Amino acid sequence: MERFRAEELERLVAQAELRALQEQINPHFLFNALNTLYGVIDRTSWDARRMVLNLSEIFRYFLQGDRTVIPLSEELQIVQAYLEIECLRLGNRLKSELRIDESVRSAMIPILSIQPLVENAVKHGVASKSGSGMVSLAAKKQATG
Repeated sequence: MERFRAEELERLVAQAELRALQEQINPHFLFNALNTLYGVIDRTSWDARRMVLNLSEIFRYFLQGDRTVIPLSEELQIVQAYLEIECLRLGNRLKSELRIDESVRSAMIPILSIQPLVENAVKHGVASKSGSGMVSLAAKKQATG
């Protein structure tokens, strides 16, 4: 019985090591693939090249596991990259506007606290409906008291 447990433990350790290695390789493979794709897309295909850059930026952002709070400005970069991709996909059906006061751009917020809201607005408010829609995001400092 003890030998069986030892063999099972070895197998589980080997699986865990393999999974850890795969998690390291897959992001690098995807970044390299996106960079290669960017390089082979004709320079006159601005929309395609921009989409690849946006995908790469979003992917890199989603893989940040070590930070829990970030400046609002960083989250807004991902929101803008996401909206650019969706505007290419949905065409003139999607309009967007971001009205962000400069005074709040350095405010610290939980990572991925705004992008999923914008994604839901696009998915459920525009993409799933006929016609066009507007996603509007505003941030400003309010007086307290």
